[in-house]
Amino acid sequence: MATRIGTADVQLKNPPRDRIAVSFVAPRTGAKGSGAKARQATRSTDAGNATRVMGANTTMVPGKRRRDDARKTPVKARPALPPAMEAAVAGFVQAADQLGLAATLSSLKDPAGFGAELAQLAATRATLQAATGGHVSVAEAATILGVNSRQAVHQRIERGTLLAMDVAGQIVVPTYQFDGSRVRPEVTRAAKLLAPAGLSDVGVVSWFTTPQPELDGTAPAKWLAAGSDATRVYEAARHTAGALAH
Repeated sequence: MATRIGTADVQLKNPPRDRIAVSFVAPRTGAKGSGAKARQATRSTDAGNATRVMGANTTMVPGKRRRDDARKTPVKARPALPPAMEAAVAGFVQAADQLGLAATLSSLKDPAGFGAELAQLAATRATLQAATGGHVSVAEAATILGVNSRQAVHQRIERGTLLAMDVAGQIVVPTYQFDGSRVRPEVTRAAKLLAPAGLSDVGVVSWFTTPQPELDGTAPAKWLAAGSDATRVYEAARHTAGALAH
């Protein structure tokens, strides 16, 4: 590595890799003491990860040592996920591979935002599951009821003989109201008793999965599924309607 001093070249033998070549203006050739100053300029000291040449103002330049230090910096390990989340991630990766989404996912401009949207969808599904206790689509409901079309299911919903709710534009039907291939009449009657309360479809659907004090803290859907006295469910529905109607 050479250092340019005026018109003279000074050759440094075996310079360290993390040192830098520095060119600066030295006293003019022929000036008194220029040789001594040239020798002084070749003396160098290590300052951190760069080389400062004596007598020159230089910019500190990171060298190999800094790169080595960076490689030695330990990378924080990702916290272990609960088994259920690990399984969910594995399922997502497998499904994405089967659907050929590798290229699409690799070109995402905001991967973190995409992940947040997936989490929000999962939260919505969890809320839906809590509200309905399990649900099916309109097409699946038609199969359960043994009807020929989804229109027949929609007609039952409109008449109030089948509970359903809209989730992000999709109609879902709670499964707790089914008893084999028929709708439990106790659910239909209790839902009509709730009418004075002015509850939304979501409110009515979730009422059946919410523990009620009149049922010893049991949810109406679970109470009916166990074959318990339906009249107590009706009383609970009347109490709720009366309390909310005032």
